[in-house]
Amino acid sequence: MKLLKHAFFLISVLFVLLPNVSRAEHVIGGDIYWECLNTGPDAGKFVFYLKLYRDCSVQNTIIDSQGHFLTIDNHPDFAGASITLNLISETDITTGSCGVPCGQAGANDISITEYLFSTDPIQINGVPPANGFVIKYFRCCRTNALNLVQPQFEEIRYAATMYPFNGQSTFPCYDSSPQFSEKPTSVLCSGYELRYNSDAVDSDLDSLSYQFIQPAGTGGDLIPYQAGYSLNSPLPGPALNPGYDLVSLDPVTGQLEYDSPSTEQGNWSVAIAVFGWRCGQLVSQTVREMTVSLIACTNPNNVPQVVAPNWTAPASGSGFAVTVNAGDLVSFDITGTDADAGQVLEFTASGSQFGSNFTNANSGCTNAPCATLSNVVPPITTGNGSIGTTFNWQTDCNHVGIYDDCGNLTNTYNFLFKYQDDYCPASGSNIVNVAVTVLGEAIVPSPDPHCASTDANGNITLSWETVTDNSNPPSFEEYIIYHSTSASGPYTEIGTVTDINTGTYTHNVGGANPPTTSGPNFYVIRTRSGCNDQVITAPVDTISSIYLTMSEDGTTVDLNWTPVATPPLASSNGNGQGLYQVYREYPIGTWNVIGTTFGLAYEDPIVWCNEQVNYRVELTDNLPCTSVSNIVGDILTSSEQPAPQPIDSVVVDPVTGFITVCWPPNPSPNVVEYHILLNPNQFAWLPMDTVYGYNSTCWTDMVTDASSQSLWYQVFAVNNCDIPGVPSGSIADGTDHHETIFLQADYDSCTVATTLNWTAYWYWPQGIEYYDIYVSENSGNYTKIGTTADTTFYHDNLQASAEYCYFVRAKQNGSNVTATSNGRCILANVPKRPDYGYNYNTTVQPGNTGVEEYFFSDSVAGYLGFEIQRGTEPDNLNYLWFVPFDPNTRFYEYVDAGAQPQNTSYYYQVIGVDSCDNYADTLNMSRTIYLEAEANSDRTNSLQWNPYEGWNGGVTAYNIYRSYEGPFQYYRTVPPNQLTFLDSIEEIIIG
Repeated sequence: MKLLKHAFFLISVLFVLLPNVSRAEHVIGGDIYWECLNTGPDAGKFVFYLKLYRDCSVQNTIIDSQGHFLTIDNHPDFAGASITLNLISETDITTGSCGVPCGQAGANDISITEYLFSTDPIQINGVPPANGFVIKYFRCCRTNALNLVQPQFEEIRYAATMYPFNGQSTFPCYDSSPQFSEKPTSVLCSGYELRYNSDAVDSDLDSLSYQFIQPAGTGGDLIPYQAGYSLNSPLPGPALNPGYDLVSLDPVTGQLEYDSPSTEQGNWSVAIAVFGWRCGQLVSQTVREMTVSLIACTNPNNVPQVVAPNWTAPASGSGFAVTVNAGDLVSFDITGTDADAGQVLEFTASGSQFGSNFTNANSGCTNAPCATLSNVVPPITTGNGSIGTTFNWQTDCNHVGIYDDCGNLTNTYNFLFKYQDDYCPASGSNIVNVAVTVLGEAIVPSPDPHCASTDANGNITLSWETVTDNSNPPSFEEYIIYHSTSASGPYTEIGTVTDINTGTYTHNVGGANPPTTSGPNFYVIRTRSGCNDQVITAPVDTISSIYLTMSEDGTTVDLNWTPVATPPLASSNGNGQGLYQVYREYPIGTWNVIGTTFGLAYEDPIVWCNEQVNYRVELTDNLPCTSVSNIVGDILTSSEQPAPQPIDSVVVDPVTGFITVCWPPNPSPNVVEYHILLNPNQFAWLPMDTVYGYNSTCWTDMVTDASSQSLWYQVFAVNNCDIPGVPSGSIADGTDHHETIFLQADYDSCTVATTLNWTAYWYWPQGIEYYDIYVSENSGNYTKIGTTADTTFYHDNLQASAEYCYFVRAKQNGSNVTATSNGRCILANVPKRPDYGYNYNTTVQPGNTGVEEYFFSDSVAGYLGFEIQRGTEPDNLNYLWFVPFDPNTRFYEYVDAGAQPQNTSYYYQVIGVDSCDNYADTLNMSRTIYLEAEANSDRTNSLQWNPYEGWNGGVTAYNIYRSYEGPFQYYRTVPPNQLTFLDSIEEIIIG
């Protein structure tokens, strides 16, 4: 069977195959839209409209004129409220010879009625949220559809949404939603080609876009699709059968195209949203929900054919779309032809730009001049199979959408031409959409403002980045400068600049609308260009003069100012973060930067006495330019005493003994002198000196001796108003002063070591990190010999007789600040050894009553005394006696009364004991002579003795003494190597 071609769009459902329908199935489609009232007593309010479409073939059903309501979601004033809808009209829209009037419709007839309801004018205040004010209508229940899951159990829900635009309140209103101007048709033969355009019209010339949406059911939940259907394939398509066509919806023109399969019959629900866009922002959404019904047709029928126009210059087009410049004449012929004999061909047309009766070029359309048709004016029918007409439209700049805040370079207008035959049960129809796009003159953007500079007289010079106009002839007309004393407006035009390359304008105090001097001045700069110079582009940004204010309390000047822009301009100083520079004029005529800040406030301490001081704030920009504030100033006098003065350190020069006191500059910048006090006896503070100059922060005491005690120092500051301060710290805990580190050195000649002790330097709030100990040997350079956190240090392994000088340096915790002690020197003396000493005689007393020991030693030796040791063997001597050192003599004698020299020979040794109680020098060891005698039978006596030991020079001879009934008498001398003697006593015996 030949595929029948038919262009058709259905908004309602025909249930010719379902004779026993439920009550709600007579409502087969609808949509909501609104109008903004611009005139009359209700200007600024909205009127909302609801269209419902009824299938009159559903028996015993009606649509009541009452009981219909709208709701508005996301608006607190309408929470829970219902808005009454009033019936405006009831219109039979059944077309063609196949339908019957609603009142005569039977169960299987084609008959559709449109019901139009409206609300009373409604005032809606506030700014819509991001998800908009949502206007809704719902009732039970839906008609059946093959592409949805159990739709008969879901509510009918129609909605339209009002979105925010530039933060404007919806009262007064500023936007009407798009409206669908093409009436829906009811039925389509299976196998027909569907071509339809709902011809949505926006009276504000908002840009429109179209897309499929998913129908909503009970509670607003989206109704799921049956398997094989989806959002972008709501009609039978490739997912059901690869040979089926995929329905398409042009997102710009709204043209719906679909080749229906010849094997499918039934009902399918389709929902299409049209979106209104203004200046690139979404401002509205209107939804039309519909049902497409396919029925089986037995006899073949040719759909009327329409040939695309033949476009000629200056128009540029192809097919049914053409683009022209504003001012061009659009003219073309269009003809529809029906090749089937005996049929009546009907021609109709629609479009928002057609004039009254399609013949009046001056009225009847959205924006005159209007489009007209000549030769044939619809609606018209013919039986000869062909109808042609000529389209004429003189475009101009009125046909390019123009708004106060933005300009559209183009607008597309849809003109619908519909050719329909009278074939039944479904007539053949071909609807073509001729889309005419009108290009306006280029829109020159507004410039980027950069700076607002206030001069000494209050005049404000604006600087901006000039724009470029590449159109020929130029579209640029002028820059328009607007001014307000509030960031939110209202803004008043104060001047224009007609040279596109000029990027400055001065707002003079002597003009008609002078800048205010009591607050910031806000500016926006807009560009006039485009068709008829009517497009004033939206400003890029708002810029403000820096308004500087000043207050003072006798101690601090508080500066506060308003920003140039919020947020800071990306081109501003500080990498786009807005780094402001604060200037101070002092003395008069001399300006200097005193600080920078990313904030909008600055504090400057008062450091003057009855002096005029002025301020200004600047923000540089990469343009380049600089925003400068107004100048503020006053006569300032400081009433505050200088801040408590801390001390950094007290340092004693270990060589000179001079004491240097150092301190940081006082936090109060108007300090002119520092007073130094000394407390030498820890009782009363004495003034020592005055140092002049804020940055004079050290003083040296060359008089006071720091070697005998720790010295206390204080410093306080005096400002230029002769107001004295106080030392920092507390008298109670002693932190109001610093003390010198008092170092003492205790030398131990016995250990040849020095023990250093010093007073702690505890005055730093940060604390002590450590002490470094330095030493100089024999007047050499000082070197560090150790580090400690304690206040003692032990230095050993000294060189005897060397001079050692010490000092200690304290280091502040976490910094390089140090304090140094006094110097302290010692001489590494050791106990003096005698220059000589000798054990010169060890002899047995007569009668063997004891042993006498004789020795001598240097009288200046550093001795405690002498230890006498005795033993019978030279390697086994024991302590015997201690003889104290006597500096008045060199000779010493000791009598060992406990000795028994008649029994044995003794070894004696004398050891010097030094002042450290240590053995020092050992004198030569000596040995007593032990004499043995034996009487022989031959009248002789045998003598034997040990050698005498101890003399450095040795024994030269031994003298033998003999006693016989009287004292001892010299008897003989024997050589030193002879230790025996045989004495004959015969003469004594004989007599």
